[in-house]
Amino acid sequence: WDEKRRQWMSLNPAFSGRDDRVIMVTGSQPGPCSNPTGDHLLLRLFKNKVDYCRIHGYHIWYNNVLLHPKMPTFWAKYAAVRAAMIAHPEAEWVWWVDSDAIITDMDFDLPLQKYSNYNLVINGWADVLYEKKSWTGVNAGVFLIRNCQWSMDLLTRWVEFGPQSPDYEKWGRVEKSIFKDKRYPESDDQTALEYLLVEEKEKWGDKVHLESEYYFQGYWVEIVGKFENVSRRYAEVERAERRLRRRHAEEAGEAYREAWA
Repeated sequence: WDEKRRQWMSLNPAFSGRDDRVIMVTGSQPGPCSNPTGDHLLLRLFKNKVDYCRIHGYHIWYNNVLLHPKMPTFWAKYAAVRAAMIAHPEAEWVWWVDSDAIITDMDFDLPLQKYSNYNLVINGWADVLYEKKSWTGVNAGVFLIRNCQWSMDLLTRWVEFGPQSPDYEKWGRVEKSIFKDKRYPESDDQTALEYLLVEEKEKWGDKVHLESEYYFQGYWVEIVGKFENVSRRYAEVERAERRLRRRHAEEAGEAYREAWA
């Protein structure tokens, strides 16, 4: 795949010379929610992601099609991520964000230079994963994966733990035997990745960065109480600084952020 990408880049030189192109991928199940409020919330959460990508110049793809009939629920994301890699060879990174995740800092920039030596970035803690062997050592709801052959190989190995595999039930038992606090008997994507990082560390570990310096992803119960009243603070600053005053629907981009800073 790396060679195919290089060939594609040589045929499309307008896309070459940059290693910071990001495509965000998100999505939901094909059918509607049983309660219309659920679909309304999904729409609002999608708009949050669209607004963020518009500000930062990222492409975004929303998928609501099962690309593999035997990989529903959280397993569906991996076929979508792989499809995005192939469909967008110009993108250096694919950023998966679960449909129920919300971006709380619209000014946040991915520190891509920090991840130059890694191919997978995921929220996690080395001590919780490797020493305590807890299934909460990483969180697979949000991750950044490089568009390269290594990632293709990882995805291929990762989904071998999924429901399409004849060994699905066996992997559930194996995961439970290693990660004692795992709540569910079935094999899940998060514990499957943890298994690969613990049991196949020599093959995958060097290219995986467990991000713990900031909340790349956080459970709302843990973090919502730490937020200050951001809306009120922004409103006060905008009233005091004429350059920052704007109509409600006026486009906000990085220039606005720089003026605010």
